[in-house]
Amino acid sequence: DNIRAQILEGDTVQGDSLLFVQSMSNLRVKIQMPYMHKFLEGTQGNIAINSARLVFPVDDDYLQDTLELARNLLLFKEDPMRPGVITNLDDQFVAPGYFGGALDAEKREYSFNITQHLQGVIDDANLNTPLYLRVSGSAQNAGRVVLKGPGREMPLRLEIRYTQPNTN
Repeated sequence: DNIRAQILEGDTVQGDSLLFVQSMSNLRVKIQMPYMHKFLEGTQGNIAINSARLVFPVDDDYLQDTLELARNLLLFKEDPMRPGVITNLDDQFVAPGYFGGALDAEKREYSFNITQHLQGVIDDANLNTPLYLRVSGSAQNAGRVVLKGPGREMPLRLEIRYTQPNTN
């Protein structure tokens, strides 16, 4: 019943526990970080993001069927100048292997390096548009994955390392 409410009826509160991403149907997850502007509160001016990783742990409790676990996920953003239009994050073009998205089978998680994107959002709140997570190669495979949402133990997380430049 919770799955129906989240997927079919658009009840985003249900995503508090489980996040469903599946190929073929283009089922994706919408991620919002509405309070990033508060990240600067308590600092004394500007900060420089050294690294920012968005990590999505797999929820193994929902791996009981025979469908293949997605090998790679993709992360996109909504274009700040064209609402509703999905586009690439700048981090995707830094270097091969930099951006991420591949399943780490040992850690049971996917991670994305979103350092440039997050620095842009902190510098300009207008760039804080929703992110979208989906299965890579969704037209060619039947991969899917259930991820741990904020309401689960060891949920998705944003890991940020930053420097506050000395302003003296």
